[in-house]
Amino acid sequence: SGYLGGDEILIHVTLHTGGEAFTVYGCDLTEEYVHINADYTT
Repeated sequence: SGYLGGDEILIHVTLHTGGEAFTVYGCDLTEEYVHINADYTT
């Protein structure tokens, strides 16, 4: 989708439970990244 093709996506959620705020960072896990790291365990 064109919306998901940008550098940033803004998601605003209102729960009416107070004035808290936070930031979430994520990334696009490509098939190559998953393949390279598939052998690692924690």
